[in-house]
Amino acid sequence: MTFTVDAVMALAPVIPVLVIEDVADAAPIAEALVKGGLPALEVTLRTPAALDVIREMAKVPGAVVGAGTVIQFTVITFIAHWPHGFWWNRPGGGWEYPLLWGLMFAAIALRGGGPYSLDRRIGWEL
Repeated sequence: MTFTVDAVMALAPVIPVLVIEDVADAAPIAEALVKGGLPALEVTLRTPAALDVIREMAKVPGAVVGAGTVIQFTVITFIAHWPHGFWWNRPGGGWEYPLLWGLMFAAIALRGGGPYSLDRRIGWEL
């Protein structure tokens, strides 16, 4: 089942953005959020288990699950800002600026933070 952006945004006042490492945690977290009145769930694609987590959460009755991160900037760029033209300083904001951020996030997601990134310096995988 697919939803329009407006329909998803109308489901709840906030959309939780989740990073879940273990697939076994997916259904209980989704059930708790849906029960708490937050049926729209976004799972970031930062872990190897992310696609399996999305599959498990989608099985929870009432849950509307989507994948996030780079996809959001694609939607922001082409749906919200494309009609306003290229430059970011136009009324309503053009598509140049969100496209820049989307490409930067895509590069980091595909390549990693690099040798001088904060997560590498402190020994964490963010």
